[in-house]
Amino acid sequence: MNAPVQLAAEEGIPAVIEGEPLKGRHVLIVVENLPLPFDRRVWQEARTLKAAGAHVSIICPTGKGYESRFEVIDGIEIHRHPLPLEAKGAVGFLAEYGAALFWETVLAWRIHRKRRIDVIQGCNPPDLIFLVALPFKLFGVRYIFDHHDINPELYEAKFGKRGFFWWLMVLFEKLTFKAADVSIATNHSYRKIAIERGGMKPERVHVVRSGPDLSKLKRVAPVEHWKNGRAHMVGYVGVMGEQEGIDLLIDAVEHIVRTMGREDIQFVLVGGGPALAELKQLTASRGLGDFVTFTGRAPDQDLFEVLSTMDLGVNPDRVNAMNDKSTMNKIMEYMSPIDHRLSAAQPDDPRARGAGAAAAGPYRNRPCARRAEGTGMIGRIVWLTALAATALLTVLLQFDLGTRARPGLAAVVPDPLRNYAQVRVAQTAAGGDDSAAALAEAERLVRRRPLPAENLSLLAVAQAKAGKLDEAARTIQVAGQRGWREPMAQEAVLRLALSAGDTAEAARRYAALFLMDRTPDALLEELGPAVLGETDGMGQRTLVAIVTGGDRWHALFLRRGARVMPPAAFSAIAAESLARGAAFDCKVLDQSLRALTRRDAAAAARLRAAAAGRCPGLASA
Repeated sequence: MNAPVQLAAEEGIPAVIEGEPLKGRHVLIVVENLPLPFDRRVWQEARTLKAAGAHVSIICPTGKGYESRFEVIDGIEIHRHPLPLEAKGAVGFLAEYGAALFWETVLAWRIHRKRRIDVIQGCNPPDLIFLVALPFKLFGVRYIFDHHDINPELYEAKFGKRGFFWWLMVLFEKLTFKAADVSIATNHSYRKIAIERGGMKPERVHVVRSGPDLSKLKRVAPVEHWKNGRAHMVGYVGVMGEQEGIDLLIDAVEHIVRTMGREDIQFVLVGGGPALAELKQLTASRGLGDFVTFTGRAPDQDLFEVLSTMDLGVNPDRVNAMNDKSTMNKIMEYMSPIDHRLSAAQPDDPRARGAGAAAAGPYRNRPCARRAEGTGMIGRIVWLTALAATALLTVLLQFDLGTRARPGLAAVVPDPLRNYAQVRVAQTAAGGDDSAAALAEAERLVRRRPLPAENLSLLAVAQAKAGKLDEAARTIQVAGQRGWREPMAQEAVLRLALSAGDTAEAARRYAALFLMDRTPDALLEELGPAVLGETDGMGQRTLVAIVTGGDRWHALFLRRGARVMPPAAFSAIAAESLARGAAFDCKVLDQSLRALTRRDAAAAARLRAAAAGRCPGLASA
């Protein structure tokens, strides 16, 4: 038989590691927040364990593209379970974790009955997977904690405060470290936390860094079309969510383009996520559609092209304790196509082990049959206490969710656990006579959920009620910039811009209102003359830039604009957009002209003449 081949780091994870040091061992990996093999770090670890001879089973949730409840990939068994609740807010995540714990426990015992488990590797978040492992430790199964996130810092970053729930995160983290035989840290900051806050012995904490699989992530020739005809390109690769700071990146784009006058840079954002549609709308409302490309969840070839073409990769995470101590996967991906040697760690370098090179280490260094320390009565007490806490918090979650239909329930939800309930409390306070209480509750709401513009609008109302008019004006401006879906904020910012003589900003807010179905036509008709009335003024020119910046605007602009905009302004904006290459659908344009003719035949005739070259079959007046 031929000897197994050891591959270089840039050639990827080998099929077989020489000597197969884990042969005969059964390793169960439990992941709660992502399906496998989509979670790249854990999948690299699983492949490495398989290459080392271990039998590898994985428990993870289902997800888009990973709906199968069981499958075998590369000899690795993947058991997936449903997550019926979509987590929103702190207590929402708790409900999700409760459902996940149920399925993880059921599947773990099912797997154990089929083939005895030797090691369980729990990958946080959450810091609750030790509850699945505790009963198995009584039978000599070791628990390895794969430390992906520092949840106390994550909670503080997400909700802007400490309190009961923060302390609960710290407690679960401590219990996790107490239950773990070995901890795998993604960097030295996490290792320090495991030792100092978790009380683990230094020799039981190993740094195993994350990195891209360089056998798949390859440099390709730059593709100029991603630059959209511009000289430079800035790229972002990652999740499009509220916590990733993409709104800050859009703020930066607006500053670079509008304030600095730099129109030679294209921004390409790769990735999908729950905030993608909102971020696209935010970009369009600011007239930046031509400068920002959203690819959505892109195929590998597009990802490689973007990474190889961009001049600069950005990571717009907000500054907080979580991000300050964490190493983001995207940073390593940015570096790889630029100089792949930066990601190739030496096998004997303890400061920068690749996930594939070092994942087997903690499994190999200690006897598998060793009994866990501190089990027995302490383990049972910890188990029952944690389950009771989970049950109590799950019940409180139901009360919080119930406030959407029954606002009166908000009063019984403890302050640290309020999510939906805090919105109700702040709304009730805003409608009362106590302006100080209204302001305090609105400020508490915004600290917990700073991004939704509706919450900022509520804070502005409370500030105005408390006599803090300057602060209210600033708050409503921020609400308008951050929340394209909040009509009150957009209208307020528009009127402030008009009073300040900033017609361009007023036009951007008008565009945001225009996009919203909730905006009454009467309001757009009222505001139109002030914003768009000047022929070839800044209002009209700004709207032309927005319309020509993306095809998705065209149909809505033609249908609604002909109905609500000043006829002469609509005709001029549409004609100039055509001159700049806007690809209006001729059928929709014809319908728009018929509606415009009923309002102003002369304006319709001017637009019909401008469009004759593109759509020669347009109906005459």
